[in-house]
This record gives sequence, C-alpha cells and structure tokens, in this order.
Amino acid sequence: MELTDLELWRDRARRRLCRHVLGHRRLLAGLCAGLAVLAVVSALRPAAPTTVAAAGRGSGPGLAASHPGLTVLPVRLTDADTAALLRVGDRVDLLATDSQTGETTVVCAGALVVGLPRADGNDGRNSVTSGLTGRLVVIGVPPGAVEPVTSASVRDFLSYAYAH
Repeated sequence: MELTDLELWRDRARRRLCRHVLGHRRLLAGLCAGLAVLAVVSALRPAAPTTVAAAGRGSGPGLAASHPGLTVLPVRLTDADTAALLRVGDRVDLLATDSQTGETTVVCAGALVVGLPRADGNDGRNSVTSGLTGRLVVIGVPPGAVEPVTSASVRDFLSYAYAH
C-alpha cells in the first residue's frame, strides 16, 4: 500500500510538530504551571466590594425609595477598616461609644446597609481639609431610630456588630 503525497505531508508535519513540542517541553510545562497558578489565584480572590457612588446612580431619593418603611441616612463609622468589611444588604446593630465614659450602647438594632460610597483611596479621610476620619456608610433604619442614630453619629464613636 502506497502513501499519497497528502498522507506523506501529514506524516512529516505530525513528526515535526512532535519534535518541536518535545524540544520545548520544559517551557510548555512552565507555561501550563503558571496558568494553573493564575487560575487558582483568580478563583480564590475575594469578590470586589459592592459600592454605591456618592453621587449619581443609586443614591439619594432613588436609594430611599427602594427601601420602603426605612429612613435612609449616611453615618460615619469611626474605623474605616472595619467599615470596609461591610457589604450592601448586611444587617448590623449600630453601636455608639461615649468618648468620655467609654460606655457603649446600641442606638439601632438591625440597621440595613444600603450603600457604601467609594472610599476614594485616601485612607478613610473624606478630604484633606475636613479632618473627618472613618468611612461613610449609608444605612436604612426605622423612622423612630433616626434621631438616636444621627445624635450618636455626631457625638460618639460609631461602630457595628452583625445582627442576627
């Protein structure tokens, strides 16, 4: 049985490809290992936090209207790093700590995190001149909790605990 020109060409091409692959097997193995590491790292990377821009889409009256029965208001949590752990939809108990006495009280149980304005990459500072530290968080609270929360937000150090 005689091989045709096309069959001979295919056979030679297959042999050349095999020699080429075998000649570069270490390089190919390294590339495959690198791709495997990249795939694992990207699979294990935490999801980007859900944020709501401080102005524009999903803020202001639209944000309030999407949570009927709640009053939506911004509060500044004292510790920007712990505030960064929050996600939109979390239920938290807002805690106020008096700087004079060190007493901590729950000012609102079960507040809903409805927005996380972007933390402009400035280490929790709102602006260079404001002197405000921490992180702004937009929360939804029952109407009766608005006064205690707003009072505590300007008087005390605010933090949170995850609600049940």
